[in-house]
Amino acid sequence: MLQLNFTLLQEKILPYHNPMVKFVLLVVFAFAINVSFGQTVLLSPTGGGGFESLSFDNLGWRVTSDREETYNQWVSNAGAEPGFTGRGCAYITNNAGFAVPPHKYTYSPARVAHIYRDISVPAGESEITVDFKWIGQGQSIRDRMRIWIVPITYAPIYGTEITPAADRIRLGGNYSGSSTWSASPTLTIPRSYAGTTFRFVVEWANDDNTGADPPAAIDDISIISDFPPIPVNDEPCNAILLSSNSNCTYSYYTNYGASDTSSVPNPGCANYGGSDVWFRTVVPASGGIIVDTQIDEMTDGGMALYSGTCGSLTLLSCDDNTSSNGLMPQIMVTNLTPGQTVYIRVWENGNNNNGTFGICVTPPPPPPSNDECSNAIGLVVNPSLICNDVTFGSTAFATQSPQPDNVVGVPDNDVWFSFVATNTNHQVSLLDVNPVIGSNTNMGIGVYNSPSTNCSSLNLVTSINSQTLTINGLNVGDTYFIRVYGFDASPNAAQVNFNICVSTTPDPPPNNYCSSAIGLPVSPICNYQTFTNAGAAATTGVPNPGCANYLGGDVWFYVVVDDTGEITIDTEDLDMTNGGMAIYSGNSCSALSLLDCDDNSSANGLMPSITRTGLTPGEIIYIRVWEEGNDNNGTFGICVTSPTNEDTIDVTLTCPGNPSEPLYATLACTGTTNLGNTLSGIMQSSDPVALQPIIFISSSDPCSFDTDNTSNYSSIDFTVTTTGTYVFTMNTPAPFFDAMGYIYVNNGNFNPGSCATGIFIAGDDDDGPSLNPQITATLTAGVQYTLVTTKFAFQDTSHVGPYQWNVLGPPTDVDWYTTETGGSPIASGATFNPVGVSGSNLPDTNTPGVYSYWVTCPGSSGPRVKAEFTIGKIWKGTVDSDWNNINNWKPIGKPTANDCVFIENGPNSAVLTYPNAPIPPTPAFAKNFTVGANASVELSSGTSLTVTDWINVSSTAEFLIRDSANLIQITNVTVNNNTGNIKMQRTVPGGVSNLDYVYWSSPVDRFDVNDVSPGSNRIYKWIPTQSGNGVGNYGEWIPTGERMTTGKGYIIRGLSGTSPTPPAAAFTTEFSGKANNGKINVPIQRGTYNGIDYPGAGSSMATAHDDNWNLIGNPYPSSISARDFITANALDLSDDVSASIMGTVYLWRHLSAPSISIDDPFYGDFGYNYNPNDYIKFNHTGSSPAGFSGYIGAGQAFFILMDHNSPTASSQVTFGNSMRHETHRNDQFYRTTEGEPEHHRIWIDLIASNNMATSLLVGYIEGATNQKDRLFDGLDFNETSTSFYSLIGDEKMAIQGKALPFMDTDIIPLGIEVSQSGHYSIAINKVDGLFESEEQAIFLEDTYLNIIHDLRLTPYEFNTDQGEFNDRFILRYTSQSLGVEELVTTNDILITAPRSEFISILSSNSPIDSVSIYDMLGRELVQNRNINKLNYRPNTQSFSNGVYLVTVNLQNGKQKKQRVILK
Repeated sequence: MLQLNFTLLQEKILPYHNPMVKFVLLVVFAFAINVSFGQTVLLSPTGGGGFESLSFDNLGWRVTSDREETYNQWVSNAGAEPGFTGRGCAYITNNAGFAVPPHKYTYSPARVAHIYRDISVPAGESEITVDFKWIGQGQSIRDRMRIWIVPITYAPIYGTEITPAADRIRLGGNYSGSSTWSASPTLTIPRSYAGTTFRFVVEWANDDNTGADPPAAIDDISIISDFPPIPVNDEPCNAILLSSNSNCTYSYYTNYGASDTSSVPNPGCANYGGSDVWFRTVVPASGGIIVDTQIDEMTDGGMALYSGTCGSLTLLSCDDNTSSNGLMPQIMVTNLTPGQTVYIRVWENGNNNNGTFGICVTPPPPPPSNDECSNAIGLVVNPSLICNDVTFGSTAFATQSPQPDNVVGVPDNDVWFSFVATNTNHQVSLLDVNPVIGSNTNMGIGVYNSPSTNCSSLNLVTSINSQTLTINGLNVGDTYFIRVYGFDASPNAAQVNFNICVSTTPDPPPNNYCSSAIGLPVSPICNYQTFTNAGAAATTGVPNPGCANYLGGDVWFYVVVDDTGEITIDTEDLDMTNGGMAIYSGNSCSALSLLDCDDNSSANGLMPSITRTGLTPGEIIYIRVWEEGNDNNGTFGICVTSPTNEDTIDVTLTCPGNPSEPLYATLACTGTTNLGNTLSGIMQSSDPVALQPIIFISSSDPCSFDTDNTSNYSSIDFTVTTTGTYVFTMNTPAPFFDAMGYIYVNNGNFNPGSCATGIFIAGDDDDGPSLNPQITATLTAGVQYTLVTTKFAFQDTSHVGPYQWNVLGPPTDVDWYTTETGGSPIASGATFNPVGVSGSNLPDTNTPGVYSYWVTCPGSSGPRVKAEFTIGKIWKGTVDSDWNNINNWKPIGKPTANDCVFIENGPNSAVLTYPNAPIPPTPAFAKNFTVGANASVELSSGTSLTVTDWINVSSTAEFLIRDSANLIQITNVTVNNNTGNIKMQRTVPGGVSNLDYVYWSSPVDRFDVNDVSPGSNRIYKWIPTQSGNGVGNYGEWIPTGERMTTGKGYIIRGLSGTSPTPPAAAFTTEFSGKANNGKINVPIQRGTYNGIDYPGAGSSMATAHDDNWNLIGNPYPSSISARDFITANALDLSDDVSASIMGTVYLWRHLSAPSISIDDPFYGDFGYNYNPNDYIKFNHTGSSPAGFSGYIGAGQAFFILMDHNSPTASSQVTFGNSMRHETHRNDQFYRTTEGEPEHHRIWIDLIASNNMATSLLVGYIEGATNQKDRLFDGLDFNETSTSFYSLIGDEKMAIQGKALPFMDTDIIPLGIEVSQSGHYSIAINKVDGLFESEEQAIFLEDTYLNIIHDLRLTPYEFNTDQGEFNDRFILRYTSQSLGVEELVTTNDILITAPRSEFISILSSNSPIDSVSIYDMLGRELVQNRNINKLNYRPNTQSFSNGVYLVTVNLQNGKQKKQRVILK
């Protein structure tokens, strides 16, 4: 069947000069199947675009041209032979006056010419195309034709090029460089021009340079618009199949022209408005897909994912702008069925900018490596809250773990980490949390403990919906697992990247829990005390207070309500800037009742404040403070105030005899009436009636009454006690009436309601609270007055009911007494200073105490008010013996460093103790400290008292310091200014046998050494050099029974016969005497021998150092910092002569039982000998063996080594109060030192077959060098049966400090000395710093066996003969031999060391060219060239014993490297 297909082509011509509109109807016949309508020809090649009429005007074009016909300009004519179609076209000519202008142009000057016309596009026809034919040579791109779309308001100007703008669009490029006619590519006009009219411009421009004809010409211009085609995937059942590929490669589609899918409901996101297109994809084997989109013409899209069939779809997910590509959508789903077909719906957000977009489907990446607990990533624990070491993590694409979902939230995409607790308190922080998919960052964290150290058994410790989790009560050394996950259920779970950090929180504050609440003083003025909640855990057993976003991290206080029954608790923002607070009542922490909870009522930023009235005096109120959100914890201020207590006046002088502080009280009475401060009456119907005062009368107004309105009135007659200004305020009456009042002189002349006679004083209508009357009047004592109460109304009125006026009089002087009742006043006046007042019994302020006086108003019969004048901070002990109970002190509150403390003999002795103490405990403070007659004070074990100045103990008082407590003094006096005696107990940990020696020094002045252990008969002191002890006069122990010299050390065998103040642990002694204080100089000395080793006592060998040892001791009743002692006495690094001692101290650990199997030490034979390895060596590098805190306990003696190079044989070391501090523990061992410089250390043990170990330390320390440093290198003091040391040259070091930065090419020679052949092991004991990372290798090289062993894996086991071996072992950090170069071997060269005495080199065929020899530090010792021999023996006579690397090069280019050992 033959069908007719036709298209209506409509050309719209907008003429410039000719108003005629031409319509051209073209009928096109064709054989086709379909019929279509709608295409519009806007400009046709056969019409205005063909230029055949040879007139721009007739064709509807406008032209820009100059008046000069010879200027380059556009014409429509036939001069551009041959024209592309017909004869006519538009072209550039340089002579428009010719009948047929030539197709030529003038190269210079520059010209710009245009032809243009307006084009109207029908609405909806957004597919707009432009085609034309053109020719134009010109000068490259300098002379060119361009096509422009501009607004119809834009008029091109001859000579001016069009420039691009938002509304001026260039189509195509530069048209030039063609001397023949060409067809343009089809150009597209943006869809936004549909339904608009624009100006189509053809522009020619030439510069003022050279050129080439022909210039531009254009012909057969066609502009056509059409409706967009409907996308093929407009409906779900025509969805385009998208393949799932491993990498996202976007395919581009369009939703332009799409209709609305009515068969599927609105997806409900991304502002769906229709014009959607559809895709489908098959789910891969992974069961998950990611559908991502990319911006193109569409820049803000929406997308939904469906399951089911195209005719029955179920929404799975909907997204707006999760993609990383601008505002485009992305959907990830992981719980699909492999092989399932899912449908994808895409639209433009708002349906107002449709067009092309990119889309791709990929399977989700594999889950993170730590997706399961068994692959948990180990984390490095930061030693403080600062996260210097963080680890990358991600929940993106993670799957659900098989562990129970026992955390808060839904752990559908969890990942795992682990750490080993180094403290009881740690904090887990998620940092830099950035979404990978979507914008959700709602995270959850769970922490588990693993008794098995793996994932087979996990016990949940805690979990939180936050990015920060603080965990307290951990077991040091236990492995903990961290579960990080998106808090919300899939598919909405947060898919994020993050950095995770495990930091170490401060120890919990001492008041972390209610049971250890800190008492706060109550005072009339707010004096903020500073506390912190850093490190605090959440309180258990007390419900969430319900305000201020409580999430834990709370600390507790308590306050005792004073007699006012009113308190105000206010807080101050410091580190904490947004706090919460709750207050509770109750007899104990287990039975609390919430009274109030507050968020930000304080005037201090966002901090809380609570005022509570009506409380019971003496009641305890508990206070709970936290940081809102528990994410910015730290310091804050808190104070408790109450109104002035009317029953007692407190006056305080901080320190006795301080002339800079006033000691006086100010108190005034107030005038009143003869009827008291309250005047009451009743208005009755029988009252007289008078005119009312005028409305709004005020106290300053003259007498004035209303002229018409009357009311009944009531009168009260009164006098006043004091001349002055009085205020009469009426309480709101009940029943209410609009009251008025006035006062007049009651001398019989004044008539109420009239001003005609008498004296009117003052009246008021409504100036008081709640518009009640308030009369202010100046009254004179002794004058009779009348107070009138009446009612206001706008007519005559009356009232029946009671009323009451409160009277406030002027201040007046008071009388001061020494007794509560009776007696005569000793002074009168508002201000009272009892010092020097006759009868006050207070001649001066030099004596601390509480002095009481009483005050009353003159003539008053009421009870007198007590005024307490307190001089100093006085221990009263009225509640219990707890130093920290603020109610035991007068004035109330614990002493501070500014208080002069006086302990008086009260009902309870003062005991400083710390129940539930933090570590270190909060210390006690005093400016100076006095223990009065018959009083006693005790510092419990582990506590600390810091006194700025002196201590004075009465001869009948007792000041007891228990073992491990610290008594600190700050002012570094040159002469000890303490008076009276203290008692200090020291307990030897682990007990002492009758054969054990303990090293002692005295913390008190002139204590008898025999009293340390009265049952001992062997007491010795050390003499550094003793004549006759070998050629070097090595030192010697000598018996002594002297009073202990301050700062000197002694050893005593056993500990018995002591009688310490009970209760005391076994093996406790007690020192008694004046506490040592201030700067203490201790003499030391050395010998002069500096030669080779020589026979010492017993079977030992003495060295050049053995006449330089001095035994000294900590002289204070507190621990001292060994680091500070070393710094003070050995710091001079630039001049070794100036410093008197080497920078290492040696402490006896008292850890091993005596054994006769140990060879004699160099210092002699005392029946049994101790393993000298029981000495701890400590310097700025650290301690060897590990574990020493760096604090030398009170009563502890230790060895130091006087320097050979000191200028004289005698010198001194200095102790000072700066070495003491309340944070220094006094239990000798096992507390991490704070504030140390950067360090990275390795402790290595040599272990014999009987499991006895000897330790050495190598550390890379800030300030150390690779040479011998007095502060960082310590000589080995283990010159007995087994020694293990590193070497600096030939010197044996128990501690060796190395320079930073650490280089893994470094090598350290190690030496051993064993008395018995056998089996031994070398093992890592401990590491810190960068060595805590498993990535930093630690190797031991055995040069005898050519083995490099990884010490991180297992200890190195070996057999050895008896003797000293300094060339066998090397500590190294790479597996490359010797760290100089790799060994190179060849059979042509033989390198040997016969009998380890010299080096022999033999070449088999080519002469030797050069020989180089290196030591173990990589230093080149020998470099011989041009040898030209087949055998060679280098000179090694100056070499010391050790391992060397020999490099041999032959003339034929061959090389060999080999290690040799010389002895």
